Amino acid sequence: KTFRGPWSLKTLRLDRPDAKPLDTNVTYSRAYPIVLSPDGSRVAAIELGLLTVSEIPSGHSLASVRVLGTAAGDSATASFVTRDLVRVLRRHREPDSSKPRRLAEGDFEASDGPGLHVEVLELDIPGKKLVPTGAAAFDERSQLSVLRSPSGVRLLIRESRGARVTLRDSRTLDLQATLHERGPLLWLAATFLADGRIVLGLSDKTSSWLELFSREGALERRIPIGVRTLVRIGAEPASGRLLVSVQPQAQHEPGTPFPRSVLEEVDLNDGTTRRLAEGLEPIPQWWSPDPVIPGSEASKLVLENYRRLFRFDPATGERRLLLGKR
Repeated sequence: KTFRGPWSLKTLRLDRPDAKPLDTNVTYSRAYPIVLSPDGSRVAAIELGLLTVSEIPSGHSLASVRVLGTAAGDSATASFVTRDLVRVLRRHREPDSSKPRRLAEGDFEASDGPGLHVEVLELDIPGKKLVPTGAAAFDERSQLSVLRSPSGVRLLIRESRGARVTLRDSRTLDLQATLHERGPLLWLAATFLADGRIVLGLSDKTSSWLELFSREGALERRIPIGVRTLVRIGAEPASGRLLVSVQPQAQHEPGTPFPRSVLEEVDLNDGTTRRLAEGLEPIPQWWSPDPVIPGSEASKLVLENYRRLFRFDPATGERRLLLGKR
């Protein structure tokens, strides 16, 4: 999806209760994605096939290179590795006349077609040089939701419409581990913890649960969540604790609203959960592709109906509206 502008980049100090959004000189007409450097001083975006890097708040252009052509279906995402290095994942989906055959409950039989090809490229900002570092092929049904580890050296990739989750090298895309490869699932969410471990949130026709994996991808713990529900994963309010929201998906009467989401805190060490608030959800991981420091201001950001942004303190229950109508 391409977001149409014009868009003006703003900044907001989360550690100041009365802070207001401040304008910058960075604007876009049509850009996706938009990502910040680790120190927050630079922003990168892909706009009309060009990867641009700009200073904040001056808007001064530091680099601009073409990463996409005009082929339909091609796309790219970007992330900062360091302040001076941006890594790009470029996808090329080749046309295929042999479509996969649908099986029961949303599962698929893989086709023998050319599928999806992904390249890794790195942009050296001072040198303005784009260099390929790796590539891999995926089956044509893959959507490739990607998360980056805290160190930046590993990628967590949801393949095959989310039914398969793999751990891969971020420069070469070499496979390191397969965390999940079975279905059917109602829901699958994933995240890296700040210490490099991995959490999957899964739900099938009858139940929901979390799976905790080591840095290397070995299963360490399975934590039941309860009945069939959507499990959305957020940040760590403290090390070893994770914010999740659950929304039961049981049958309900036509014309009545779905049950509201419930925000919970999960202790990953002993498997216990604590109910925090109703109607709030964590920030979606694709909005925040880089792991958030446990206990930081960013770890306290939550959404209400995707229309209002709150700072929520899990320890006290205090909530403060940051963006959205009062």
